[in-house]
Amino acid sequence: MKVKIFLFIWFVLVFLVAGVVLAPLHFWRSSLNQVLTEEGVRLEQFEGRFWQGKAKLRINQLRGDMLIQWKLNGVFEPIDFQVLHKEIKAWGSFQPEMDEASLWLDGLSLSSELLNSFLEPYKAKVSGGNIVLEKLYGKWPYVESTPSKLRGNGYWEGGDLEFVVSRQRDSVSLDKVLFELININSINQLKVTSLKGVPLINAGVSPQGDAELSVMPAVFELINQPWTGDMDAPVFVMTDKVF
Repeated sequence: MKVKIFLFIWFVLVFLVAGVVLAPLHFWRSSLNQVLTEEGVRLEQFEGRFWQGKAKLRINQLRGDMLIQWKLNGVFEPIDFQVLHKEIKAWGSFQPEMDEASLWLDGLSLSSELLNSFLEPYKAKVSGGNIVLEKLYGKWPYVESTPSKLRGNGYWEGGDLEFVVSRQRDSVSLDKVLFELININSINQLKVTSLKGVPLINAGVSPQGDAELSVMPAVFELINQPWTGDMDAPVFVMTDKVF
């Protein structure tokens, strides 16, 4: 009798899991929207199956719809994906595992104007070329708040920066800059340099949520502001608890 009960429960569980995996994705759109709407996201389209499909999203912070497409090439194989938006383009692979997920970005292009919402409190504004991430690899344990492995590099094509100094608005044209994303001693770091390798900005986030931002004197040279201090020491360092 116990064996029959066990087999019955087992077959019910298998049936439920199979139903979730094999069901058309549009079946779940209404349920997902009840959760996503609270986060400022709405699923306009959700089609296909678990292993291959597409989703069209409307995000409050972005202008226009975002299209996400994915395809699972085989069991235990990474999922290929593509993200399309007029301000964001990305493509690569993603592989969930038992205790962590791996991400390979083969390319990412962001409109530099996406930074303006972060720069607005500082009365700054940027326009011009895109921010391009050429390659990125990351590994993120589900129980951690930050990736345990991170390695990538890219560049900003350059453009115009508007800012306020001594209550006066100024602007400057900036050349192309390079950046690197890397995990060193469990700290995920962003390093921004000039084409000649001169450090401009260093930022980092620890697994405990401690963030640090350092601005180097070379930044003052870029925006035509005087600096007479040590050229190898940061002009200022900002720290914060981000989570």
